[in-house]
Amino acid sequence: MPAGMRERGPRVDTAHSAQEQAHDTTRQQEQQQPHQRREEWEAFFRNKSNDDVVLRDEQLVVFWDRAPGAHVHLLVVPRHEFIRGVEKLRAVHEPLLRHMIEVGRDCVLAQHAKLAQADGSHEGVASATADVVLGFHAPVTRSVPYLHMHAMMPPFNSTWGKFKYRPLRALPFLGFIDAERVIKRLRK
Repeated sequence: MPAGMRERGPRVDTAHSAQEQAHDTTRQQEQQQPHQRREEWEAFFRNKSNDDVVLRDEQLVVFWDRAPGAHVHLLVVPRHEFIRGVEKLRAVHEPLLRHMIEVGRDCVLAQHAKLAQADGSHEGVASATADVVLGFHAPVTRSVPYLHMHAMMPPFNSTWGKFKYRPLRALPFLGFIDAERVIKRLRK
């Protein structure tokens, strides 16, 4: 070998190696996160104030959203099954989802009637069923790391709320996803 030249070893693609390392790190985080997320979820329910809880049954807990976006804004959450989000639902979850929809609708209507009675205005209580909004945020817009269904009764508290909780017809699985649409997706 000529003087001043070094012997080369096998060529290492550093970009590829960095990608592999990042992928391995992400995989390790994903394996750790479900346990951490589940602990956060369980701690949340242990600490949930009874003042916020509207209903508890064998499968669900329903409580007021801490930052309501509408006149009535409740969250419906499975009690015993930790599910990371709407994207993790499968056909076996259809009975749970149907129960969430039924209970969510009933609780919203009951809370709406209670508020209307307290205000002395019974106007619109009987026809309110059509106004109930039930759905989930897609992963890109979700701020809570576990499955929770929003159950709401307009009017919304802001213009932003009108858009934040409205399904996007052109992009049905980005933003807010209607609960009935999720059931249709599960059946495919």
